[in-house]
Amino acid sequence: MLRHTARSLVQISPGLLFLLLPGPLWIRAMSVLGGVMLALWYSLSYMEHTCEYRLHKHGYPIGTGRATREAAHAEARAQRASRYDEIYRNNG
Repeated sequence: MLRHTARSLVQISPGLLFLLLPGPLWIRAMSVLGGVMLALWYSLSYMEHTCEYRLHKHGYPIGTGRATREAAHAEARAQRASRYDEIYRNNG
């Protein structure tokens, strides 16, 4: 997630040149801040899809990223599910 965020920030960094334009500094700064926030919002919203696409470009089948993430967290997910069942499910 950190790598994806850093990659997105590098891609939108040329927008900082907007601060060199004439006009009140606060308007320029708020415009850049709004653009960065919007770009990060969309970038992080589609992070999983972007990662899957990049894996596909490298020759992996679609779904490899999701399967790898699920396998990495399967034990913790099973523990949470069993804890949930103990607390909220009526076994008797």
